[in-house]
Amino acid sequence: MRVPPSPISLSSFPKQNAQINQLAGETRGKNLQKQGYPDRRAVTSLPRFPPSWRARLPALTFLWYRETKNVYLGSFLPSFSSPILQARRKMWNNSPPPTQKKRNSVTGLPGALRRGHRASIGLHRDDDSQQDDPSNPMAVLRVKPKDQLQLSPEELRKRMPPRILYPQNPRAPKNLALYSFKEKLFKRDEQIEQTVFHLAVDGALLHVESQEAIDQEEAWRMREEEAAKRKRSESVEISIEDDLQQNNEDEGRVLRNQFNYGDRASQTETKTIRERGAATRPPPTVPFAGTVNQWMMHDAYVEELNAQSRSEADHKTAWRQPEEREEKIKRVIQTQDTDVLSSMKWVAKLTERVVNHNSEIETYQNFRNFREPAGNTSEAGAFLQLWQFHFSKVKKKDVTSLKWNPRYPDLFAAGYGSYEFQKQGVGFVCCYTLKNTGYPEYFWKTESAVCSLDWNQHNPSLLAVGLYDGTVLVLNVHAKDRKPTHASTVKVNKHTDPVWDVRWDQDNSSSTMRFYSVSGDGRVTSWSLMKNKLESEEVTLLKLDYSQLTQAKDSADATALIGIAGGTCFDFHPTQQHIFIVGTTEGRIFKCSKNYSGQYLQTYWGHDMSVTRLEWNPFHPRIFISSSSDWTVKIWDDSMSAPVLSFDFELAVNDARWAPYSATMFVAATADGMVHLYDLDVNRRKRTGSFKVSGGVCLSRVCFNPTNTILLAAEEGGRITTLKLCTQEAPLDLADGKTEAQARMEKMNNVLTVVSDLFQPPSPTGQQLPHALRRVCDEHSCPLPPSSASFSTP
Repeated sequence: MRVPPSPISLSSFPKQNAQINQLAGETRGKNLQKQGYPDRRAVTSLPRFPPSWRARLPALTFLWYRETKNVYLGSFLPSFSSPILQARRKMWNNSPPPTQKKRNSVTGLPGALRRGHRASIGLHRDDDSQQDDPSNPMAVLRVKPKDQLQLSPEELRKRMPPRILYPQNPRAPKNLALYSFKEKLFKRDEQIEQTVFHLAVDGALLHVESQEAIDQEEAWRMREEEAAKRKRSESVEISIEDDLQQNNEDEGRVLRNQFNYGDRASQTETKTIRERGAATRPPPTVPFAGTVNQWMMHDAYVEELNAQSRSEADHKTAWRQPEEREEKIKRVIQTQDTDVLSSMKWVAKLTERVVNHNSEIETYQNFRNFREPAGNTSEAGAFLQLWQFHFSKVKKKDVTSLKWNPRYPDLFAAGYGSYEFQKQGVGFVCCYTLKNTGYPEYFWKTESAVCSLDWNQHNPSLLAVGLYDGTVLVLNVHAKDRKPTHASTVKVNKHTDPVWDVRWDQDNSSSTMRFYSVSGDGRVTSWSLMKNKLESEEVTLLKLDYSQLTQAKDSADATALIGIAGGTCFDFHPTQQHIFIVGTTEGRIFKCSKNYSGQYLQTYWGHDMSVTRLEWNPFHPRIFISSSSDWTVKIWDDSMSAPVLSFDFELAVNDARWAPYSATMFVAATADGMVHLYDLDVNRRKRTGSFKVSGGVCLSRVCFNPTNTILLAAEEGGRITTLKLCTQEAPLDLADGKTEAQARMEKMNNVLTVVSDLFQPPSPTGQQLPHALRRVCDEHSCPLPPSSASFSTP
């Protein structure tokens, strides 16, 4: 469509506009006749009509054409009635448009629309040569919307950037890293698929000429051929004449046994198999969106279950028999009784503790606040007796083991048995608490005497127990049936001699819990807790070196009599969990490793009788203590085969323990019922304090509390006494940023340095050595008796 470059607005014809409005009133209601026009050039919408007329002219278009000085107005509609059209047509046909001056378009471009808030009619005219050309349009009717934006010529000439829509998947990952096996690293993947399929439906229609349709028709044709072939093969043609002839022949034949032969013939019709296919429309779907969280689902399930239970109860109420009702009432009463009994048990236990605390209020105050009086130098003042624990069922039983719970500092376990072979019987394991000293919190009865026990560090409710008959048990405090959860049997290669010591494995890297045991049969065994059983594994077998036990001429006889050393006690290294030391009945101490079961790392010589206790120093990694029935307590350095310090007593020493809050303090329990306290930092030869628990009764075990300054002393008669340690440790030197552990380790190193300096081999200045000994003896104001204390040369 060609548009002239010079638009002329009809607003310059006010007279014609007035005539148009007058003619519109005269010719209202008349219909426009359908007319054909030779050439339609400019087409646009009718401008500046009132709203009532705009509603009546939704699809009206106008044509303006000049030919032989006549103006035609028309519509594309076949029948249309409009007074405005008739008025405008009459005016333009009677009076030609006035001559207009040629001017350029507002926008400077041919055919461009003028921008404004109101619609207008523009007339375009060319020169005289173009006016006579009937093929050249003279005017175009252009409409501008009221809300059109006004732009300057500079803004119109400015090129606008193109708008590009980029598809983006909101569910696609923003940054995706994939592992490159070629480069051995993770690389970011920039090619992320942005296509989202909202709906994918597989169609069932095939094109007639497609290969799939051809294959389907071929399959149908082959299936029909096979059905026809099978029908032909199953059809049977019967001839009546042949059948009659065959019957006549059979009449002359004589059967030997007519009861064992029969001839029957039958014919059945083959059932035709038909296939029928049907296509159905997919069920209508309705999109639904909502928010669901965990508690809404929980509430819905609970409501549904409640509704089902109510419906079942309503359904069964009318048909319930009297017996069923009575059983339900009994179950409800039994449940209520159980709840009442459990709550009553807790109230009774709490009341018992309160009564016990009120009756022993002075003892509890001494436990918290008592301190040693200033200026008290007596040995008996180092201890204060607090409580005594005794259980009536364990009367005449010996306390064979003591152990504090690692998590609850007021709870400890005690094992009861007998050290005499002829007085063996049942054993007991009792758990006492300082909150109730009158009765044990838990107790178990075992088939054999208890020899050792130990709490699990990571699961403090588990208790490993070793018995006199070689059995090991695992007890759970939380279990209500009071039966062992695990027990060793002959099938799992249990010990054949008493289990004198058990220890839980402190290594928590493995998922399986494990503990170790040492027995008189010479075996150190590892026990792993499975679901319902124990699995054993032999760690090492204790053997003796016969050449060091006897003379060379008697070595053959000794080999025939002695084969395996009996283990009595052992302890794991505090920092190196694979290293442990084992004491034997022959007085030897072996340093072993879990990684090397066939060889000892070190052998220590010093005791002449059975070793009763071994324990590493909690602050020094190279020092450990041992007690023996040969009346001695020895302190060892694991790098030396001989003891560093040795302490002699008048009777057998049944137990010796390091204090958990001091590197130089330890206690020893002797057979005369005495508890001896030594502090090597104060005096390396004289004991700091002693206390006689009971007259004439042997002490079997002692045990320090890990958090409080108290210790337990157990007697062979079954009584356990609690002693408070009144002696205070000297203040530590924490200069230069040292920790308490480092300061305590340094104190022990100072003691070892003084001892090693006193017993070095003679040197060029060896004449001063006796003077040094006298100076040390005078410093401690104590002579050197042969039976009280002696130092051994490292």
